[in-house]
Amino acid sequence: MPFVVVLVVLVVLVVLGICRLRASSLANIGCKTRTESSLVFASLGTLAFYLLYIQQASIGLDQAFEPHCPATGGAGIGIAAYRKYIGVHVLDYFMCMLVNVFTIALNPPMRAVNAPFFLSLPTAWLVLLIETASHFPTRPMLVIVMSFVWGIWAQLLGGGIAFPIVFAFAQFARSKRRVKNLPVGAPSNAVTKGIMFAMVLGVIPITVLLVLNPTPTTIALWQPFPLCVAAIQTMLLLWHWLVSNKPMHLSSNPLTHLRHLLLITAAIPVPWHFMFLLTILSSPTPLRMLADFLFPYPFEFHYQSVEELMALGLPGEAKRFLQWDALFIYASIWLGGAWSWAFSSLQTFRRALGISLLGGAFFGPGVLMAYPYYVQLQRDEDERALSLSQAKKQKN
Repeated sequence: MPFVVVLVVLVVLVVLGICRLRASSLANIGCKTRTESSLVFASLGTLAFYLLYIQQASIGLDQAFEPHCPATGGAGIGIAAYRKYIGVHVLDYFMCMLVNVFTIALNPPMRAVNAPFFLSLPTAWLVLLIETASHFPTRPMLVIVMSFVWGIWAQLLGGGIAFPIVFAFAQFARSKRRVKNLPVGAPSNAVTKGIMFAMVLGVIPITVLLVLNPTPTTIALWQPFPLCVAAIQTMLLLWHWLVSNKPMHLSSNPLTHLRHLLLITAAIPVPWHFMFLLTILSSPTPLRMLADFLFPYPFEFHYQSVEELMALGLPGEAKRFLQWDALFIYASIWLGGAWSWAFSSLQTFRRALGISLLGGAFFGPGVLMAYPYYVQLQRDEDERALSLSQAKKQKN
């Protein structure tokens, strides 16, 4: 019942934003249309939903999750050991499960299998930010608000559910513009610089640290990384507005910086992917081990040391959830990028599929997800340049 009430409140906020709110009242945060204003109201409703979700879920969790994370010390880790990081009740349980899952998933021999997935998440989030910024190229605050909203939904629903939903809407809007022969917007310099700083400071270092040393502290720092991106962007923009109140400028085309950042994030999981390939090839049954990763439900892992770790209390469903989460994220982002190629020509669509698949097989999931968007940025820039030149010719 509480969830139904919260959803109704969220719908009411969106309707008010569209029907009642005047666009000028939110102009100071970058909103110039009623639709954009409604997104801001939806973000407030999402935040309220998130807070109520935490409050309601905290009721009775001590009894429900006693087998895995008892108050006296679940799975040898204990709630008291990390209560100082995040609080009590539902967050304690959530942290307990994260510590157990990550400790097993990112320690030998499972690290070679799971590390490429975790290290490719910065690439996924970077692509999501670029998609958002391309739809609101001159609305830095709106991009930040949407990043915050999607960050919360990613925490509630899991990346495997949140990312496909977001990319479905993003690619629908992009495809609609292509059908109408309208150029897709370019992120502004302010948004581009915010994305760069946020990714470098708020995502990449803590993700690498998590893979190298999955402790309760690093897990607690890594968990809200989508929200850290929005927070760092906000601080950067506020600092700039207070100092100069002028638009930010980069030394070169902002699209060039985003392409370079895509290359950096895509290259991070490559060394671990080579370890994954080595693990596959050195296994006595390489096809069975590969099937364990690609088809979580029909097959089970059969590594003795992992079974010993599983005895510590990690549910088997948690392991399968991580695998399906990875597959959903890879598939949604890759298909989203490849789908945008289909509106150019069949030849480029096939090239996007072939090169990204081969690159992903040999160099890892970061390359798999980044390649379609890497070339897409340049194609969008070419379309904008062509549109500007045609407009100048018509004026002359």
